[in-house]
Amino acid sequence: GDILRDFPMQVLLDAEADCYWCLTNLLAGIQDHYTSDQPGVQRMVMRLEELVMRIDAGLAGHLQKCGVEFMQFAFRWMNCLLLREFELRCVVRLWDTYLSEGDGGFEGFHVYVCAAFLCQFSEELK
Repeated sequence: GDILRDFPMQVLLDAEADCYWCLTNLLAGIQDHYTSDQPGVQRMVMRLEELVMRIDAGLAGHLQKCGVEFMQFAFRWMNCLLLREFELRCVVRLWDTYLSEGDGGFEGFHVYVCAAFLCQFSEELK
């Protein structure tokens, strides 16, 4: 609204270009997440399951015993990159960190964030 009128047009155009660059950079690293069969998302869910089995075997075993598969809940975490789980301001901060990680921030670091999320609430989940 009103706040945008205070900025010169060139500043707004530069901000638009920077936003476009960030989005392009983000999507370039996760292209195969949004293709047929979504192999990137499936790969990340498998990595999450392997990671949780290593760092919190009790939780992994409990989920397995209850018949809960990682694909049932983590698919959305990987597909939506936690956009539906957290407030937008938190997601923007997370994504900023992912981008600053360079290549693989969204693919690799995101899995560790999700694992930390599960381990933080491990006792409540068991």
